[in-house]
Amino acid sequence: MKTPPKVKRCGGYALLLAAAVLACAGGTARAQSTVTMFGLLDAGLVRESGGASGPSTRVSSGVANGSRLGFKGSEALGGGWSAMFMLEAGIQLDTGMASQGGILFGRQSYVGLASPFGSVTVGRQYTPHFDTLALADPFSSGQVGDAKNLVPGTGDAYTRMTNAIKYASGVHGGVSAELA
Repeated sequence: MKTPPKVKRCGGYALLLAAAVLACAGGTARAQSTVTMFGLLDAGLVRESGGASGPSTRVSSGVANGSRLGFKGSEALGGGWSAMFMLEAGIQLDTGMASQGGILFGRQSYVGLASPFGSVTVGRQYTPHFDTLALADPFSSGQVGDAKNLVPGTGDAYTRMTNAIKYASGVHGGVSAELA
C-alpha cells in the first residue's frame, strides 16, 4: 500500500506576513475609477411599398438610431493621466442578433490612455472622418438626412476602423485634431 505524499504547510508566521502584505497593498490603491453601463433601444413598425414583392409591414430595429448596449470606464492614474475603455454592442431588437455584421462589440471596443496632451486609443473605434461628419451633421448621424447617406463613399467602412490606433488632441483654443 502506497503512502500519500506529504503536504508541506505554511507556518503561522508566513500566513500572517502574507495577510499583512495584502492589507498594506489594498490600502494604497486610491485611484478614482468609474464604469458606466449605457444603452439605447429603438424599434418601430415600418410600412414599405414599391418593392418587387409588393408592400410589407414589419418591425424594424434602429428606425431613428441604432440600438446598443455598452460599457465604458476610466481609472485616474494621477498627474492628469487616466486609463479608459469602451465596449459597445449593436443590437437588432427585432431579431436579437448583433449588428455591424454580427461582431459582438461591433460599434466600438477599445482601450486607451488619456493625458493633458490628448488621448491614444487602440481597437475598433470611430474614424476621424466619421467624428468630423457627426459634429457637423444636423441630423445627428442617424436620421434620414444623415451625411453618410448623402456623401458618396461614407458607408460603414468610413464609420469604424478595426485594429486601429488613434490620437485625439483634445480641445486647445477651440481647435482639436485626430490622427489614426
